[in-house]
Amino acid sequence: MPPESKKPSALSRVFSRLSNHRSKPAVALACVQLEGSPTVAAGPSSSSHPPTHSVPDSSLPGGSSIFQCREAQPPVRPSRSENEIVDYLECTALSTPGNQDLLQPPPFSTLHSYDHPAGSKAHGGTTSFLAGASGFRMRDVHYIDASQVTVHTGGGAGDRLIDGWELLMKKAAPNALHDSDARYDPPKCDEDTRVEVTGEIMDWMMDRDGPQRLLCMTGAAGSGKSALQQTTAEKCLKNGTLGSTFFFSASDPTRNTVKPVIPTIAYQLGRTNNTLRRCIRAAVEDDPLIFDKSLRTQMSTLIAEPLQRFKNIGMDFSTLPYTILIDGLDECMGEDRQAELLTAVRECLLIDGLPFRVFIASRPEWAIRTALEPGGHLYKVAYHIRLNDQYDPSADMRRYLRRRFEDIGLRTRDPEWFSEGDIETLVRAGSGQFIYVATVYKYISERRASPSERLKIVLTWTPHKGRATRPFECFMQYIIKCPLDFDSLPAEWEELPLPELHRRSLMEAVEDLPIFLNRVDCDIDEDEVVGFTQNGGWQKINNLLPLLNRSSDEWLPGTFEDWIEPLRSFTISLKARKPEAAVVISAFAEKWKNDCEQYKDERRRKSN
Repeated sequence: MPPESKKPSALSRVFSRLSNHRSKPAVALACVQLEGSPTVAAGPSSSSHPPTHSVPDSSLPGGSSIFQCREAQPPVRPSRSENEIVDYLECTALSTPGNQDLLQPPPFSTLHSYDHPAGSKAHGGTTSFLAGASGFRMRDVHYIDASQVTVHTGGGAGDRLIDGWELLMKKAAPNALHDSDARYDPPKCDEDTRVEVTGEIMDWMMDRDGPQRLLCMTGAAGSGKSALQQTTAEKCLKNGTLGSTFFFSASDPTRNTVKPVIPTIAYQLGRTNNTLRRCIRAAVEDDPLIFDKSLRTQMSTLIAEPLQRFKNIGMDFSTLPYTILIDGLDECMGEDRQAELLTAVRECLLIDGLPFRVFIASRPEWAIRTALEPGGHLYKVAYHIRLNDQYDPSADMRRYLRRRFEDIGLRTRDPEWFSEGDIETLVRAGSGQFIYVATVYKYISERRASPSERLKIVLTWTPHKGRATRPFECFMQYIIKCPLDFDSLPAEWEELPLPELHRRSLMEAVEDLPIFLNRVDCDIDEDEVVGFTQNGGWQKINNLLPLLNRSSDEWLPGTFEDWIEPLRSFTISLKARKPEAAVVISAFAEKWKNDCEQYKDERRRKSN
């Protein structure tokens, strides 16, 4: 009896049907579920089968595949009938993983027919990659023709696009924000203090049509610049105009250079509007090396150009917070970099069509001083507030001390522990420097000490009526009359045998004396400088500097150079009138400059 002819299997019928249409670029498409994503299928049979487990393939990098290499064998699983498989393949539609962008399909991996063992051809010459397999589920297969199969691999690590916003955040300096944890309890103005200057600043901020869109506020160390910046930032935040802030600090390596300034500003501006954020993010993704380019290029690419694109798509600038606050420019390492930042601000943020009003505060040092002088590039474009005698803070200093001394009296239950005369003495001694009364209060209010006893200590060191009260002469007196054996000093500043407030005052004197000597608004008594020189004042500073360098993070090489520069400038102006003193000061300045260079060379050798 002749053998009974076998009826073609259901599986072979499917692939025979496919082989009849090989001339078409894509005859049938079978899509399989990616790991963790739902299978999308048409027809009722797609949901009628029990779940199966996929077969991972470690031979394909960056993703998983339903195919095994030649040596691998498929696992033994409960098999389905051929009709079930046919039903499944015929009803399966092309699906896209749930989190994939349809405009950016994931990469493909191609498996050719010669990647399979011999005997994989069947049924009219079509490629069969199901021969001998059972109990499996196909995932993400695109059947193109009989000689080639394309598989979604899901992409490898190298295929992942750069996330521009994430990269921007890595380059920003969180410590520089006005509300950062690193600046917890920052100095700010009391509600009824600095009223005049605060009002002038806020009037300028709110005048969006004003011709000068850059405000520069200069003042000596301790004049309250940072407190005014902090107060302005909080007021702008409250009224919805705060775009970004950056607070420099010489002692914080994350915010004492220009490197993080523009990424930090761009990050804050992007957070104010989702559309602007996408524009900034795209700018970073288009040029991931933007953070290594010049400040002008960075500011143009990350701020000015995204703002212009934001405007071009019909967005309204009036909806954006527009104030940018930068505090402590003088605490940025390198005067050349300070000058570069000022130039970038003028050329990129103050151009027509952009909404910004920029507020910069600094000591009146070289970079900002020369830019604001007649002929300087900011002279005509900046509104300049000088914190000098025009804004006498004496009344504010009295209110500050009185309010806080009254609080101490409530705490100690002794409301008469101070007098109005004590407050007047301290205000005169401060010579308009708000930091003086703030430091005094911090010292006196130490909870483990007696406020009245500490107040007596402060008053014994305070010049009374009729005595010199100019800040630089207080500084020189601190150094000359300090009861220390300058030839036998301890190794650390904190070990100096002085009360805590005396040590702080001495540190302030050493740090700020060169700056006050070089201030154009100080009435310098040059005879006092000669007397300081003759009494060995510069040698005493020379003996104190190593202690200061070891104990304070602020005395980095760049900061030390910035400390020397105003002293050298003062020496040049002094040379014609007091040549002997100028020679001595110049010699110390050159010595300290050489010491700084040697220190930097030693650090470079150690790092190499």
